[in-house]
Amino acid sequence: MRWTALETRSGRAIVIFGVDIASGSPNSRQAPSYSLIILDGKDKFVYHKISRHKLIRLIREKQPTIDAVDNFLELTSDRNELISLLRRLPPATKLVQVTGSDQLESLGRLAKRHRINFERFNPVEEAEVCALLASKGVGQIVSAFEDRTWIKVSRRRSPGRGGWSQNRYSRKIHGAVKGLAREVERHLREAGLDFTSEVVEGLGGYTRAEFVVEAPREKVHC
Repeated sequence: MRWTALETRSGRAIVIFGVDIASGSPNSRQAPSYSLIILDGKDKFVYHKISRHKLIRLIREKQPTIDAVDNFLELTSDRNELISLLRRLPPATKLVQVTGSDQLESLGRLAKRHRINFERFNPVEEAEVCALLASKGVGQIVSAFEDRTWIKVSRRRSPGRGGWSQNRYSRKIHGAVKGLAREVERHLREAGLDFTSEVVEGLGGYTRAEFVVEAPREKVHC
């Protein structure tokens, strides 16, 4: 999915993270460290040689619109790790690989085309180039799964075994699950979203209800 040029929202500048690996590698024994540039309107913040853990923590705290990288393999070693990373990002944050997807183009060539000068092999400057290119709509969104959202409604605890009072408690819990599931379904229909659902019947209601919505998480308000 190609990234589109940025717009401001309600007059507020969009926050962009530019990331480049500073040392190590996800595939090596040495834990990777990263250079990070944060562009927030006219403000710029620089971090150098921060851990992957701190990088993800900053992303979750500041919730940028874009997390721009030269190559997503600098962040993950395989598909499973990529899926785990994407699930840890805030719903509205897009991981953008500025060098493209199938047909990669070098960062140097892209910078030259967009009249951006930088010192090659300087991770701080390369991180800034990533952020600047993404701000111009360069790159593609990295996605390891389709734009679907899973919603699961279920009881939080087991009602236990046997007895009239436990049956009554089960009816209460399953009735509450069914009521909440119907509320989720109503919201999805009102929003005009396509979805499929599956329920498991229980005593007096549902023990579980699952919805698969054909829309990204940020468009699902339930």
